Amino acid sequence: MSSLKRNNLTSSQSVLGRWKAKPVIYVEGESDRRIFENFWFTEWLHKVSFNIVSQAHGCTAVVNAVTADRQQGIAAFGIVDRDKLMTDHNWTLLRETSDIAFEAAQPHSYIKITNRWELESYLIEPNAVESYLAPAQRGRAKRLTSTVLAELIDHANALVPFAALNQALHRHGKKAYSDGYTKTHTRQQIETQINIEYMSTPFGAAFWADYQANIPLIDAFSGNAATAPVDKLNGLLRTISGKSMLERIKRAAGINHDITYHLAKEIKQTRVPDEIESFVQQCCA
Repeated sequence: MSSLKRNNLTSSQSVLGRWKAKPVIYVEGESDRRIFENFWFTEWLHKVSFNIVSQAHGCTAVVNAVTADRQQGIAAFGIVDRDKLMTDHNWTLLRETSDIAFEAAQPHSYIKITNRWELESYLIEPNAVESYLAPAQRGRAKRLTSTVLAELIDHANALVPFAALNQALHRHGKKAYSDGYTKTHTRQQIETQINIEYMSTPFGAAFWADYQANIPLIDAFSGNAATAPVDKLNGLLRTISGKSMLERIKRAAGINHDITYHLAKEIKQTRVPDEIESFVQQCCA
């Protein structure tokens, strides 16, 4: 694991954090920082600073920044998305369906890898989604939680082959595919589209075999026939792209604007994710 130069602080925020003896928590990008500072942890800002690495975003930048600051005696921490495990080719932990086992096997000191795929995945809670969508759609009546939950599970299930495809692409050093599959297509339509587009690619049999093998591994996160719907959704959000889910939700609702911060506000009204809140509290201890 590489690190930044020992003699240079990673940012002015690090200097401020050390001077005030206030810990710094690095996050992957500006959107993450805004969610934490403006919505979820506003009351904690006198105890902790949230920061991004200057001129560098992403999980690797977070790990490097925490390492460099720690070497200089700064109380630095980090929060990175679960998809970092795909970057690291840590396929075993990436596909761990047990949260307890996943937490116990966290590979980086002082850095929290989220249980869900990415921070946006925590915005996809049925009550929060419906609390925003109902007034946004001309003030219609709110639907039953069970109805919204079923719709969200359908979106997640449809994206299973999309997730399997991108994991196979990543494993074989290919660029991830992001266009087309986030529309309101069914799972069968997406699988058909992938079959048409990738059966004829020069990636080879090994790539195609990996894609097909990934599908049941990702489906495993949804549990079995006896799994409660809420647990099924929560499981799939550990392996399905949250950003893609938000795009599908927007398209289905006929919404064109960004709903990220609207949902972050709704989440704050109910409950900030326990695992993230607990980590922030530990950083401030």
